Amino acid sequence: MSQQQPEPATPGDSTEQLVNRIGQLTRQMLESMRELGLDKNIAKVTEAIPDARDRLHYVIQMTERAAERALNAIDVAQPIQLTLSAEGTRLNARWDLWFAAPIDLSDARDLVNDTRQYLSQVP
Repeated sequence: MSQQQPEPATPGDSTEQLVNRIGQLTRQMLESMRELGLDKNIAKVTEAIPDARDRLHYVIQMTERAAERALNAIDVAQPIQLTLSAEGTRLNARWDLWFAAPIDLSDARDLVNDTRQYLSQVP
């Protein structure tokens, strides 16, 4: 950086002098960056930004799709779960009654068959 340092601006400087000083400082900064190799790094970063945007957009799309699939699965599963829960509660109440006061064999067979049918639906 062998360039001459611009003089600091003073209150009496004209607009043209200020613009010239800003131009000198900008050129000096760009030359310093070039000497340090920063201009190439900035170019690489600038090239990477669109790629990062594309990747981020892809992640957003995949997240949105996954959320939609999860919500759709919940919509499908919730009525099934409610039906299984209600049937399980009814069967449990019937078994509680049977244990409290055992019933005859034919009624017990119906309870066992209903329980087996329910268990076949659960998986």
